[in-house]
Amino acid sequence: MEASIHEGLRGIPLDLQGGEDASALSTVITYKQQLEEMYAALCQADGELPYEVLLVGEQTYDGWADELYDLISLRQQDATDRTRAMALFYDCMEILQLVQDTFADLLARGSVGS
Repeated sequence: MEASIHEGLRGIPLDLQGGEDASALSTVITYKQQLEEMYAALCQADGELPYEVLLVGEQTYDGWADELYDLISLRQQDATDRTRAMALFYDCMEILQLVQDTFADLLARGSVGS
């Protein structure tokens, strides 16, 4: 599964995935699904990814927390939408941290083995 820095896991630009009228909650749900997919893929790869792919992957997720927070503010439809989105946002941040830690660990193992 390949993703550029400007694309999500499905190859769709992150800022367009939910459509322009997507709610804050649906945007966070999309991000959470992508993070879960990436974490599962990293765990399945078991260190078998090229070092360059790991570097790009690590860079891809840098800044996602700020980006998602900004999107919640932009797409909130009402107070309830924002409240639900923010509750799920914190779940996303936990998964994002797992993804980032896994990239860092795999990169560290790759640089030791080089």
